[in-house]
Amino acid sequence: MGKIINNTIADTNAVYQSLDLVSGGFLSLLGEKIKNTYNGYLKEKIKNLIMDLKNNNISEDKILNFIENANSYDKDIVFSIIQKTTQSESKIKIFLLSKIWLYKIKNEELNYFYLSLLSSLELFNDFDYEIIYKIYQYRNKNVKSLDINIKKFNNQDYLSTIQKLKSIGFIRSNVVEGGDSKNNYVVFPFDLYFELETLIIIFFDKTDKVC
Repeated sequence: MGKIINNTIADTNAVYQSLDLVSGGFLSLLGEKIKNTYNGYLKEKIKNLIMDLKNNNISEDKILNFIENANSYDKDIVFSIIQKTTQSESKIKIFLLSKIWLYKIKNEELNYFYLSLLSSLELFNDFDYEIIYKIYQYRNKNVKSLDINIKKFNNQDYLSTIQKLKSIGFIRSNVVEGGDSKNNYVVFPFDLYFELETLIIIFFDKTDKVC
């Protein structure tokens, strides 16, 4: 068991060093600036990203091969993932970033969903993800619309999450006919919403807790 753990740590360190090289020393430079205060905090975040990535049964060799053979566009994506990881305040965002990177490695190009998620990740906070998870728990799984009475949530928090999802084109929402805009919404999710919901379910079911 100890040998497996040591090998995993060694693999993670190798990927970290490659990421630092691809980013033009960004990790080392940023780490140098903050090490007196945070002492390893930055490196730990990047290692969490790598561990989340490797938990998807992808080998260290495949990760390193992607990094070492990345073209300029690939490097821009990796650099963006690194930056967002270092700036992230929550584990779920690092988890989502690992899923974006995994898709990029497996499919070469990011699809619209993952590009949208990467560009809008800062828009959401942990409570938004918690609300999406609660919506999943309440909703009828057999229909493509979510008839939600927002009295089940804090009204303003729920509406804020809905507005964020609308702003990136993941859902559209209408007031229920004959209803009150403060009480009822029918939410019509696009497939993009369900892709995000699936990732959030995986995270919360894996951690067995809500943020």
